[in-house]
Amino acid sequence: MADANYLDNDKHIFAFGLSHLIGQGGVIKSPVKIEWGFQWQHWATRTTSKTSAAALPDGSTQPNYSYGGNVLVTSLVFTLLI
Repeated sequence: MADANYLDNDKHIFAFGLSHLIGQGGVIKSPVKIEWGFQWQHWATRTTSKTSAAALPDGSTQPNYSYGGNVLVTSLVFTLLI
């Protein structure tokens, strides 16, 4: 039987976006839609403790550890409405 870790986190997600339509006129021959979006994911910190530490190839054992963090995503879209 192979040793395995299954890691998961609680996530808290906040997202929002804005859009604006620029009408035709002047140098703009067709309307342009501009959209911007943003998302923030906060991954709660979790701690993993080994009850039976597995040996690594270099002879050491796998330590206990914590993990978590943040993910930031943004997007920008320009659409020419012809």
